[in-house]
Amino acid sequence: MKLLVCLVLFSLMPVSVLMAAGGGFTWSHALLGWLEQPLVEWGIDPLPILDMLIISVLLILFAYFAGKPFRGSEMREPNGKVDLGHLAEIIVSGMLKFLEGIIRHGTGARPLMPLL
Repeated sequence: MKLLVCLVLFSLMPVSVLMAAGGGFTWSHALLGWLEQPLVEWGIDPLPILDMLIISVLLILFAYFAGKPFRGSEMREPNGKVDLGHLAEIIVSGMLKFLEGIIRHGTGARPLMPLL
């Protein structure tokens, strides 16, 4: 499991370096370049659609594998090991705290986001 987490993090590192350097890297061109030309012929801009499709598939796979150990009927005891489920929990709680810090400071923020 640790190897899988390390591979995912190291595979995303070159993307962040390219984006920070102003490079023109897109997931769609790297993974689905063969699909760009038919979309252009139909008059559809391929970059936003394919990038959203690839990122949504990656997020769905991450959520599936992160929640897989929690699908059993037995209770799980904390064992001190880091796995994908704990990483997902840290990411979601961090995003929630970040959004709470931003949204709660405005006067009309509560009606817009009632769950936060």
